[in-house]
Amino acid sequence: MKLDLPAPTDTPEPDNSPGFFKRFVKVIFIFFVVLVVLIFVLIQTVDVNTLREPITKALSDASGLDVNIGSLDLDWSGGMGLRAGEVSVYSQKGKRTLFSSEALFLRVKWAPLLDKQVEVEEAVIQKPVFLIQPQVSSVKPEDSSSRLNQVSALTPRHVGLGPMKRLLMGLHLNAETVRVKNAKILWFPTSDSNAEPLQFHASLVLKVNRPDEKRLDLDVRELDFSSEGFKITGEIAAHNALSPQGHFKANLKGKPLELETLSEFVDFLPPHVKEVWNQFDPSGEIKTWSLKANAEGINLFDESSLKGEKVNAGLTFDVKNLVLQPPADRPELRQGFTFLKGTVNWNNRKLVHELEGEVRDLAFTAKGNLDFSKAPHLQTVIRIPRARADLLNEWLPRDWEIEQGAMSHRVNIRGPLDQPEAFQLDGVVEGERWVVGFKRDTHLKIPMTRIKGGWNFKNETLTIPSLEIAPPNGTIKSKGQYQVSDRTYQLSYQGEGLRVEDFYQQNVDGDLATKGVVSGRIPERGSPLNAVSGDITFAATSGRFHQLEPLRALLTALNPLSVTKLNQKGLSYDSLGGDFKIARGKATTRNLALLSPEMKIYMVGWLDRIINHVEMQGRFQPSQTLDKAVKAVPLLGEILTGGKKGGVLETRFKVSGPLKRPRVTLDAKGTLAGKGGDILRELGRLPGKLAR
Repeated sequence: MKLDLPAPTDTPEPDNSPGFFKRFVKVIFIFFVVLVVLIFVLIQTVDVNTLREPITKALSDASGLDVNIGSLDLDWSGGMGLRAGEVSVYSQKGKRTLFSSEALFLRVKWAPLLDKQVEVEEAVIQKPVFLIQPQVSSVKPEDSSSRLNQVSALTPRHVGLGPMKRLLMGLHLNAETVRVKNAKILWFPTSDSNAEPLQFHASLVLKVNRPDEKRLDLDVRELDFSSEGFKITGEIAAHNALSPQGHFKANLKGKPLELETLSEFVDFLPPHVKEVWNQFDPSGEIKTWSLKANAEGINLFDESSLKGEKVNAGLTFDVKNLVLQPPADRPELRQGFTFLKGTVNWNNRKLVHELEGEVRDLAFTAKGNLDFSKAPHLQTVIRIPRARADLLNEWLPRDWEIEQGAMSHRVNIRGPLDQPEAFQLDGVVEGERWVVGFKRDTHLKIPMTRIKGGWNFKNETLTIPSLEIAPPNGTIKSKGQYQVSDRTYQLSYQGEGLRVEDFYQQNVDGDLATKGVVSGRIPERGSPLNAVSGDITFAATSGRFHQLEPLRALLTALNPLSVTKLNQKGLSYDSLGGDFKIARGKATTRNLALLSPEMKIYMVGWLDRIINHVEMQGRFQPSQTLDKAVKAVPLLGEILTGGKKGGVLETRFKVSGPLKRPRVTLDAKGTLAGKGGDILRELGRLPGKLAR
């Protein structure tokens, strides 16, 4: 059957007349009145106090704890809700108080409430007080040196993972939002401490998901945890927390704090951490720090799992004016860091660090790792990109100092963490434009345009396999060894292509070559030069004394007339040098010689720095003018020199007295008076020589 539908009519225009608005307002008013009546009926129908015991029992069963609620009322501050007053939570069987709260607000669903059932949409815990009490560590004291416990220093022990696991296993609660506002946390010290409990304040939002017996998910958001002097914010999540395949993550940030404020927490730390803290007694300011951690496929309540390869964590920090106190018997080791910042990451059983800082005007970086895959093993590289060389002065012998220059350094450190004495260290040092001065003689300096060398330290022995120094001219190559236990050393060196004026800047120049092998002991007091022994050779050639100060006393005694002439033009020499044998600061030579166009001087004897004394004997031979006459007339030379025993052209002398101002005296046996008989004998032999 076909139905003929009427033709559609035009759509009427909406009624915008004043009567329409009146009807609309009336409907809204009636709805509001009905709502108020329903609420009134609900209030009259539901006796809230009858819900107190069911709610208390439900919370106790869901949490596995003993929950007590003093009062229960309706609350309208955030919509339909319940306000529980005087809330206390005890451990199972009421053995100890876990926390109490001024009020507990529960935002509930309306419909179940009519049937005297409570379904919580949101819970707010107002001003709760939590109690944290120490648990007895499961580690036996005799096992404190084991590898496991060395790793355990990375995790807190007294919170007690066992009781926490039992607490969470008994938790059968689902809550989309649990707000904890202005909580007070009391952390009690260990039983052997008389310290008052620490007080913390916290606010957070907690989500609890317990779909079945095997799974528990916890999410903490908007965390604000603080105490006097420090504050932590961030979020934490533990999913599938009861399973061996759990997932944990955290993202925390800290506000600036003074390290001194942390000293009040020392009594609450594990003993091994407390011992380290007290040893260094750190001070300074932590400007910023943040911690990110992620662990998948782990058992949150198995400490060995928490230290495994499935855990990744990263700590970033920035500390200013950090000071670490040294042991009482080593005050010189006190270190003050202008700043220290960087990152420390736990990854695949390795604690990887990347740091930078400045200590005593020395900027440095450090990069490496602490490996816990087997026995804890440290490996790190410290770099000093550029620093003032004079920072090394406190390690130099007291008579020497670095006056200027820059340096860079790289140090490699590796070894077992539990055996610092077995650490192996090696490195490379480089420097430029060094000037090393001798405090006792301002003219004696060792300039170094460039310096580069390697070193290694093992079994208390510092070894320098190669050290190359480049003065303004030539090179010096050296190697040596230093024994820390008895403070002894051995050193060898060889310098070629050098110039005298580069080292002794007092009116003298010339080409210089030198080599030596020395040994000795660096005393705790006094100059190390006093204990030097060994052999040193030096040879200067083609040089000049521009002024005669070093030789004035000697030349004045030998030939007063030559001093006036040489003062005008100086004294040139063809060679100057000799071999010295040194025994405990006393240097002996048998062949010290000065050969010049004007004269020849040969000396033997010794000088001693310890007693500040010199004793030498010498021979002085002819000036240039007389030497030419001797060479032109050989017979005249034999007469004047007295034959094989020497003649008038050789003068003998002695040098004796303090090193800086020795006395020079002539030896009468070597003067003209002492040679008279020899000269007469040569004159008597003259006819025979002429006949030949």
